Amino acid sequence: MNMENIVEEIKEILGKYELTKDLTGFIDESNIEVLDKTYINIKGDFWNKLFEKISPALQGEKILYHYKGLNLAKDILKNNSIQISNLTSNEYNDYAECSEYLKKIEAYHPLVNNEILDDSRNNLLILCFTEKQSDSMWKNYGDKGVCFKIKISMSQQNTNETYPMFRKVYYDSGNKFDFISELNYFLYKKYRLRLSDGLSTRHALFFKREKYQEECEWRLAFNCIQSNKTFYGFPIDCSFNSVNTLYFQNIQTDENGRKYSTLEFGKNYPLFTMNIEEVIVNDKVSQKDFEELKKLAGNINVVYKRKS
Repeated sequence: MNMENIVEEIKEILGKYELTKDLTGFIDESNIEVLDKTYINIKGDFWNKLFEKISPALQGEKILYHYKGLNLAKDILKNNSIQISNLTSNEYNDYAECSEYLKKIEAYHPLVNNEILDDSRNNLLILCFTEKQSDSMWKNYGDKGVCFKIKISMSQQNTNETYPMFRKVYYDSGNKFDFISELNYFLYKKYRLRLSDGLSTRHALFFKREKYQEECEWRLAFNCIQSNKTFYGFPIDCSFNSVNTLYFQNIQTDENGRKYSTLEFGKNYPLFTMNIEEVIVNDKVSQKDFEELKKLAGNINVVYKRKS
């Protein structure tokens, strides 16, 4: 098996696709390896550079919105914190979209027990935001509830790191990852090899199909790592030994075995802070509950949402 030839053949295929044609420079013999005589693994920066193109990390400051039902909104204001949950704790479409992505990159089949998907089910926590207020977002996520206007401030350090912990969700139109299918077809036909899963579960967390693009979603994601029966939270891609990147160690498990924790507003975490700028209340909320929200919010501005 001639690795020089394999490298050139891979680069030729990648050069045919708009998404990957300018990334062929990250492919050479030093970062191509064969694993267990079964997989071709592309090491180095290729996958991260690819993902940065389709799902940019949040930099600087940005205003985002988070919708909650009335009772949960009151809890957030009482505790000055918000829950970050395991992917399967979300009753909406996030877990299904994660599965869809893994199928798209040929790393998952619905009839096969899959360690990659199990990892996302058990050990990754996410918190979701949107760039906008809209009637559809109110209907789906904040009906008779509240929308929090939140300012996210990323530290300067984040501009020099590759953590994909806070990223914009990528909405796929259906064919962006065709290069993977072509690579797998070619590698198997000629060498009986398949492309190793370089994109991995972390990237699946930031994927949705095009039909959800009106949500304009951003996500904050964490690894959940266990040591001595205690769970710790780290940004994705961080080493467990990186003490400066430890975010929380109060990770708990609910009655269904799903992990969750909380993030505090106003706290200076290693790479970001979150502050509630305004509490926007659905006009279906009663005046009594509105006044209670104002009391709980303290100095934070509380307003009824404008009628559309």
